[in-house]
Amino acid sequence: MALRKGARAGGGEIYEQTQANAVEQMPSGEWNVKTNKGDITCEHVVCATGNYARETGRMFGLNVPAIPVEHQYIVYDKDPELQKYRNGGGHEPAVLRESDASYYLREERMGWILGPYERGAPARFADGVPGWFGKSLFDSDLDRLLPHVEAAMKRVPALEHCGIKAIVNGPISYTPGGSPLVGPAWGVKNVWLNEGHSFGVTAAGGAGWQLANWIADGEPTVDMLGVDPRRYGAYTSKRFVSAKNEEACREVFTVHFPDEERHDGRPVKTSPVYEKLKNMGAVFGARYGCERANLVRSHRRRTERQVEFPALELFRACRQRVPQHAREGRHDRPDAVHQTRGQGPGCRGLAGLPGGQQGADQDRPDCVVPCVDEKRRCAPRTNRAAQSGSSRTMRELDDAR
Repeated sequence: MALRKGARAGGGEIYEQTQANAVEQMPSGEWNVKTNKGDITCEHVVCATGNYARETGRMFGLNVPAIPVEHQYIVYDKDPELQKYRNGGGHEPAVLRESDASYYLREERMGWILGPYERGAPARFADGVPGWFGKSLFDSDLDRLLPHVEAAMKRVPALEHCGIKAIVNGPISYTPGGSPLVGPAWGVKNVWLNEGHSFGVTAAGGAGWQLANWIADGEPTVDMLGVDPRRYGAYTSKRFVSAKNEEACREVFTVHFPDEERHDGRPVKTSPVYEKLKNMGAVFGARYGCERANLVRSHRRRTERQVEFPALELFRACRQRVPQHAREGRHDRPDAVHQTRGQGPGCRGLAGLPGGQQGADQDRPDCVVPCVDEKRRCAPRTNRAAQSGSSRTMRELDDAR
């Protein structure tokens, strides 16, 4: 209601119960939108149609990669313990989110709402929302919810004594990467997308603000590359989008690491040397649908998911190849990374790593070999000044700054 009031206060007109059936571009470049209540002529069109993104996209000749996925949540009855706490002056509890069990829990009218992001939630309406669906819901699937319910009861024992009021199962629009589509449509002038918002009205203010700047001034005021609709291409087939959107929903509450690669729906586009690289132990990443080798594993028995964070590979290599004497030292700092000057000339990189020499450059006092050993407590690190004679440690220098 607040957004509607603000729009009207700014001169906007809202037509309720009005269905857009077709569009055509006029010789002037303007768009004529045909509705069940007459035509609307406008210079720009913004498609913000939620679960209907596929249909509205087709009006403009666009294959919009936004397909809904089933999402369930449980509404619990009133919780006596929560009521006692709130009636005693307690504040509303913060939203609880448990990534390991993939759910959130929040207060709702002296009861609780449990919202899991479950495995096996299917994509729906890949060909468009049928006319009969309207504001309907899907049948609930308690089997998919049980692991999350059990995990929540362990975390919040009071749930064991709360009855279930309702299980709601409805469609939520997703994109293959999980981020929405906000920005200009590809190949069609003066058409803008604001689709695929899996978190609904949460992003409404920011998306509308940046779209308004983009339309009026020719560019947004913040970096919108991560949600630009043009980041996808013709490779986003119905099957691919369905698989990736199910994956995006499933991975909402998991812990993500740098250089993460998601595997569902792949490969889509491969090069002639794909199989050869794969047989050599290559670990692939996907860019614009194309498979490309990120690295070649030294141990082929490892799965791709185990080596997605490249720093781990570097740490292992360093730990295995740094000489034993380099790992010896005083054990008075649990958080230190032991450093030692290597042996042998010509070092320009980390000892024991590809492209580097074993040892450190004798002419460079700052050329050191880091070593991570979780079972040891090593001596404080020193900086270049300390190695040249200063007694001030790195921590002292940091405190001085």
